[in-house]
Formats: sequence, C-alpha cells, structure tokens
Amino acid sequence: MKRHVLNSAADVFVLQSSANKQVALPQKSIDIEMAKVYYNNFYNTRLANGIQNQTKATWFELDGLKNYFNNVIELCANRDIEITRFAFLLGATKKGNRTVLIAPVTYDEKLDLQRAFSLDNDNITYLYRFPGEDHSDVQNFKGLHSTSQSLVLSSSGMVSSAKAIELYNNYHDTILAPNSDKLASDSRFVYYEKGEFENYISFLCEQAQENNIGISGINAIFGAKNDYESEGMFANLVTLFFAPTVEGSKTAVITSFDAPKENVLDLRNDRWDSTKEKALITTMFNRGSGAPPPYHWD
Repeated sequence: MKRHVLNSAADVFVLQSSANKQVALPQKSIDIEMAKVYYNNFYNTRLANGIQNQTKATWFELDGLKNYFNNVIELCANRDIEITRFAFLLGATKKGNRTVLIAPVTYDEKLDLQRAFSLDNDNITYLYRFPGEDHSDVQNFKGLHSTSQSLVLSSSGMVSSAKAIELYNNYHDTILAPNSDKLASDSRFVYYEKGEFENYISFLCEQAQENNIGISGINAIFGAKNDYESEGMFANLVTLFFAPTVEGSKTAVITSFDAPKENVLDLRNDRWDSTKEKALITTMFNRGSGAPPPYHWD
C-alpha cells in the first residue's frame, strides 16, 4: 500500500480504504458515532457559551507514551509497588486551559482506596485523597518539586508531584467552581486497569504498520456523556476518548484505519458534523471508569 502523508496546508489526512478483513479491536473501543456524540456534547455543554476555555484535547507524543508506560511499570516493579490502574487526571492552568496528566494507581491500605501516585525521595506521594473532594489533601510541597523520580506524564513531559497537584486543584478552581450553578459535580479523572491502555497503544502501532500510516501521537479528547436518565449518575459528566494523530500533526485525528478520506476529525472544528463515515476499523478508545462518582473506589 502506498504511504499517505498529511496535507499540511489543509491539516487533513487522507486514508485509502484497505482490503475487507477482520481485525480484533481493543475491548474498550468505541465507534465513530459514539465518539461524535461525546465530542459534540462537550462543545454544546461546556464551550458553546464561551465561558470556559476552548481546549478540546491534550496531545501526547507516541514514543513518549510508550517509554512512559515501560519505564513506570519497570520502576515500580523494581520497588515492589503494585500498579493496579493508570489514571488520566483532569488538570488546568491558572488561566483555565484544560490539560490531562497520566499517573499510576495503587491500592492504599490505610484508606482502603485506589489512589494515583508519584514518587519523591523514594517515598510514595499520593496526588489526592478522595476523587469527590475539591482539592488534593496535600498542602506541604516541601520536597515535591523534583522530577527526578516523577511518575506523572504531561503533554510536555514528566512533571513533579507539586506541579501535578497544582494542575489538579486548578481544574476545580478555574473549570468546575465558576460553573457550579450549571453543573453540581463533574469528573476529575478517568482510569483504566493496568494493561488496557498499553494494549490500545500496541493495537494502534500494529495497525499503523500494517496500513503503512505514520502516527505522531495520541490525543486525549474531551467529551461529555449524554444528559439522559439512562446514564444514571454519569449523565452529562466529562469523559475522555482517545484517537491517534497522523504524522506531522497534533490536530488531524485518524478515526479509522479502514476508511475513506471523510474519516478524519479536525480538532480545530467546534463540532463534528460529517455523517459520511463508513469505517470498519475504529481507532478510538473510551469506556474507562470516571470519578467522581463513585466518591470512593472499590
């Protein structure tokens, strides 16, 4: 198959459909229509009124992601720290620019909770106490400013525990609190069991190689659940879905490995309105667990 490259002027990726074949999708893949609903819900409920910052996604470089998971898993194994999950924490700058941080999760016997953590001075630093609280319970940041043992990944690289907690707290102060009259509560993070997101990365790399497509990274794209009674306690809460970006771009999202050129999401657009997709192999990943709710993890 001929390799297709990004048209940088239009920032649009054109992908030729591959032969009809069966491909085993990751368990938590979602189809294009569901991703479209989440994307448009997020714009309509969070961005359309112009009150919240217009950030729609956080981009992670692909090799950086692969190295992160390999290094963190090896480091924790060498220290006999059991990683149970990986959390994608919602953060923000002081100006309200959304971001996403990735951190490992382990079981805290003292509180009987699963908690995201980093390392500082050879000790575990838990980044928050309960997901339902407005701010992290960490208030003394002495010794928490180094990245030498950091386990927290941002879009620009590893960040210290102090910085991760600052961004986590900012999310409440700049995103949630100013809109509390419209949303009584919202998600603070999304998590996946250990191995699930790593398998998703492997799936993307395998499919990209098989279809001769260059992938530059993965976007964590902000979405929102439907505000339906059937969604229960998760109605209208923020979620994240994930999709790869083509080589040379951070905003041209490949939505299928077996699709015509219409199967692309341009993150510069407010809404995702195309209805021409006839994709067989979706690239998108979601169906993670969000918190809160529940107030406590199992």
